[in-house]
Amino acid sequence: MATSLDDDRDAPRSDSPLLGVDVECDDDRVALVARVLVTEFGGPALCQFGRAPTAAAARRIAQDRTGCEATPLPDICSEADLDVPTTARAENALLSELTNPAAPDEIRQLAERVERCRQVLVATARERAGPPRITTVLCGDGTTDPDDVEVPAHVEPLPPGESVEELKAYYHRLRSDLRCARLGFRLYDAVVEAELGGPQ
Repeated sequence: MATSLDDDRDAPRSDSPLLGVDVECDDDRVALVARVLVTEFGGPALCQFGRAPTAAAARRIAQDRTGCEATPLPDICSEADLDVPTTARAENALLSELTNPAAPDEIRQLAERVERCRQVLVATARERAGPPRITTVLCGDGTTDPDDVEVPAHVEPLPPGESVEELKAYYHRLRSDLRCARLGFRLYDAVVEAELGGPQ
């Protein structure tokens, strides 16, 4: 059930970057995950610690679980004039509502499989006149320009005549598995529901 964000306890100053959960989140993925954390799992933290510490904590967790570098706790608290111990407790309260992410080794192995699969698809797209097109999904995180996508020289495209559809489907399954591994099951399910337009 969605939690109200109208609690004014520990409210930040009017120009604070944390008045909105997704403000100052340059990455849309981080913004979405942070918003879901507050609305779906933030009830106890909001009641105990207030909106601003909970929003700051959600942003740090979202950064960490989307594979970004989390803003150090003292820095994020300094941005919004928040108390570090209070924000740390809000973060622990949020984490207690979530399932753990996968082990680092499992995440790393999944990420490597995603990358290998992506490279084969890109190499195949360049080899063939038809599909698959090099979309922003296949470009990866480093660039949005297909012409700038780098593929190691040893990566070979699919053999001529071999369908790429099964590999594309496998690639997208791997991406979902990796995302679930990073987010943890409960957060992953809530984020997917939010993306599909479900209740928040």
